[in-house]
Amino acid sequence: MRLVENGEFSRAEPEFARALALEPDFGPGWAGLALVHAYRTHMATDPGRARAEAEAALDLLDKADSKCRADNERFVFHVTSLRVYQTLRTDHWLDRCERAYDRALDCEGLGPDMLPHYRDQGAAHLFFGRALLLAGEYVEAQNVLSRAVGSPSVWKGAASDLYAKAQKIDRAQAQFSLTGLARAVAVQDVVQRADAAALVVNELHPDRLFSGGPLVGGHPIQAAVPADVAGHPMENAIMNVVAWRIRGLEPLYEPSAHAYLFEPARPLTRKELAFFLEDVVLRATRDDGLATRYYSDADSPFPDVPVTAPWYNAAVTAVGRGLMQPELNGDFRPDGYVDGADLVLAVLKLRQAVAR
Repeated sequence: MRLVENGEFSRAEPEFARALALEPDFGPGWAGLALVHAYRTHMATDPGRARAEAEAALDLLDKADSKCRADNERFVFHVTSLRVYQTLRTDHWLDRCERAYDRALDCEGLGPDMLPHYRDQGAAHLFFGRALLLAGEYVEAQNVLSRAVGSPSVWKGAASDLYAKAQKIDRAQAQFSLTGLARAVAVQDVVQRADAAALVVNELHPDRLFSGGPLVGGHPIQAAVPADVAGHPMENAIMNVVAWRIRGLEPLYEPSAHAYLFEPARPLTRKELAFFLEDVVLRATRDDGLATRYYSDADSPFPDVPVTAPWYNAAVTAVGRGLMQPELNGDFRPDGYVDGADLVLAVLKLRQAVAR
């Protein structure tokens, strides 16, 4: 399971196959193999291949169900089922997750020595809490996750992070009206640049935002479609932000390809988000001096961002206007990946600010 947790599916499958060849009646092994196939549905580029992986996952899960007998094996099966169902999200997936969760909790008196990977019941709370989060049940997700957060579970740290995310999205929902896209992005641990572009277009509407009113946006350019964007499902949204030359979401020159690429699947970094936020604020306020205002600072408020860093001014602007938050130790983490809930909050706060 360690290889699965690390996303090394190509290595995990033969490991499970070898283990099951030696012990074909080991139910948890079949459940683990089902999880590998479930995760592969998100890697498949062909819809037919994705369906085949999903069917294989459910068939293997049925096989695991028939072979898990002892309580510790049943617990592993139910928790892994939770993960398969929420990964595939087929019909009635949340109901299936709830049944698996309840049955996992029925398996009592299991110590870490009996659960070599999941270790304790905190795993059930964590993965069902995640299922509720994905389903948009933010308050109930917090209730379930709190059971792991308030316990000595080895999953306590992961549950705390998910709890904070659920709390953040719940607060955003109370303050803003969340669209379906915003909800989908908010639950992501890491946001791809293509998803960020789609969110920006859907929530900020650059064509309206930059073409009139108090903003100075100039005119969109007739940009060539980057080679890695042509035919992409989000090509229109990406080309919208490219046409308006939005900093942080612009194509960058890739020497190995000898071309400007958007890299839609690459995770958005925090410094890219800061550049984007600063760019929109600058256009909204017509304050040309904002782009260099803070470079005269004697000291940086961020231990990991010197005043001379190209993204220093953008980071100070984004944090100073409450659009981004540093870590508790003051670090900005410029190369850290942007969390979905943080991106949604930043974009919605920005929309509210420029609308005033």
